[in-house]
Amino acid sequence: MFIECLQGANMAFRTEVLDKIKFDENLQGYCPLEDCDISYRVAKQYKIIYTPYAKLIHNVSPVSRDSDRLRMKTYIEYHYYLFNKNFPHKFYNRFAFCMSILGLFVVYFLRFNQEGLRGLFSGLMSILSKQKLKTSK
Repeated sequence: MFIECLQGANMAFRTEVLDKIKFDENLQGYCPLEDCDISYRVAKQYKIIYTPYAKLIHNVSPVSRDSDRLRMKTYIEYHYYLFNKNFPHKFYNRFAFCMSILGLFVVYFLRFNQEGLRGLFSGLMSILSKQKLKTSK
């Protein structure tokens, strides 16, 4: 089936596509959503095909991962960055973005994951403080 965005570790693009559409170098370190970003931008110019028949064995890295707090802070910051980069700021897009953030808070609240909630809140505060700096200039 043809789709407009992929998420996950099992993607393949033709070399000429990646020669034309580069990964965003502003996304540093652990970067959630970079897969969605590149696939969304590719889909604007090419067809992306998803097949449920591909097989993948995913071996989890033995390297320790960031805490839920840091991971969710980074997630919110990059989510906001990619929203600004890829979508016009029309009412329905901003509404959908806000609902996605609210959904994350609800999920982490229902999981009783305090570290994740703290990370989400910290990321949101980081975004709001950067916005405040922009508007005060």
